[in-house]
Amino acid sequence: RSISKENITARVNYFGRIEAELIQSPDQDFKFHSGIPVT
Repeated sequence: RSISKENITARVNYFGRIEAELIQSPDQDFKFHSGIPVT
């Protein structure tokens, strides 16, 4: 794919790790696509 002239793999991986953490961590303010609800 041609998205950028520069290699953006590291940046994509960085945001992937952040998103994974947000999805898997407890969320006090549950919304659609939020992390797991706090019980």
